[in-house]
Amino acid sequence: MKTVVILGGTGILSTSISKYCKNEGFNVLHFNRGIANKIPDVKTIIGDRHSKNDLYKVLLYKPDIIIDMLCFDEYDADIAISVFAGKIKQYIFCSTASVYSPVNDASIIYEYSSKNPCTEYGRNKLKAENKFISAHNKGLFELTIFRPGHVYNEKSFINYLSLDGLFLIKRLVNNQDVILTENGERIYQACHADNIGLAFSKVCNNSVSYGKIYNIAGQEKLTWNYVYNYLINEIGSDSKIHYFDTEYLLNLYPDKFEFMSTGTRYDTILSTETLCNDIFDYKYIVNFCEGIKSILLYNKFKAINYISEEDRVYDEIIDNYLSN
Repeated sequence: MKTVVILGGTGILSTSISKYCKNEGFNVLHFNRGIANKIPDVKTIIGDRHSKNDLYKVLLYKPDIIIDMLCFDEYDADIAISVFAGKIKQYIFCSTASVYSPVNDASIIYEYSSKNPCTEYGRNKLKAENKFISAHNKGLFELTIFRPGHVYNEKSFINYLSLDGLFLIKRLVNNQDVILTENGERIYQACHADNIGLAFSKVCNNSVSYGKIYNIAGQEKLTWNYVYNYLINEIGSDSKIHYFDTEYLLNLYPDKFEFMSTGTRYDTILSTETLCNDIFDYKYIVNFCEGIKSILLYNKFKAINYISEEDRVYDEIIDNYLSN
C-alpha cells in the first residue's frame, strides 16, 4: 500500500482529497499543526509547514507521495525540496488559476496560456511552481501540478463581491436585493471540491501525470446572472439584482470589494482538456445544480439570522441608487 502524506489535510480541498485517496486504497496521513478538526481514521503528524525540522518528521512514515496544500511561495517550496528531494516518488503541488493573466474576452485559458498574475497570491504561487519544476527537471522527484479555479462545497463558497457566500444566501433568503457588475455577464466556472479531490486521487502514483500541469475547474461555464437567478429561483426569493459599474463600486468601497477587483470582474474559463485526456477514469461527479442544492440544504436556515457588516454597505449602495 502506497503512503500519501497531505501537507494540510483539513481544508475543503484537503478533506475531499483525503476521502478519495482513501477510496483509491492509499494509506493517507496529514501533516499540520493539529489545531483544526481531525478527519476520522487519518493520522495527523503534528508540525509547522514552515519548519524544516518539523517536515523531517514526515520522512519517518516513509511517504511515497506528498500532496502540498500549504505551499504559498518560493520559500515554502525551497523548504519542501530540501527535505523531500530524493526521498519520495511523487510531489503533487496545489497551485492556482490565479497564476494566469486576467482575461476580459471570455477566451479559454490553457496550461500554456500567458502568466502575468494580477495578485500577490498568484505571483507567489507561480514562483513556487517554478521551484518545483526545477527540482523535477533535476530528477529530485516526479511532479504533478494542479491549477484549480474557484472551489466550493456546502461549507465554503463565494459571492460575486466577496468571499462570504453565506452573506449572499442570507440576503436572498430574507428577500433583500443583491448587487452585480459588468451586467452580470462575467463567466464563473465553479468546481465542487469533490471533483478536485477525485482528480488528485487519480494522479497519485500515476506515471501519466508525471511532469504535467493540469487546470481543473467546473465543466459548466456560467454567467453570474445565471448563478444569482438560479439561487433566487431555488430559494423562492423576491430579491432583485441591481447592476453597477465596477469602477464605481471600487471607488466607493475599495477595501470591501478587493476580491472583485482581482477576481470575479474577470472571465475565468479554464480548459480541462489535458486532465480529461490523460486521466481516462476521471469523472466530473458533482455538477453545479447538485452543488447549489447541497449549499442551500446546509445553509438556508443558518443564513436567516446571519449577521454581516456588509448589509450596511449593500443597503447604502442600493438605497442611493433607488433614490436617484
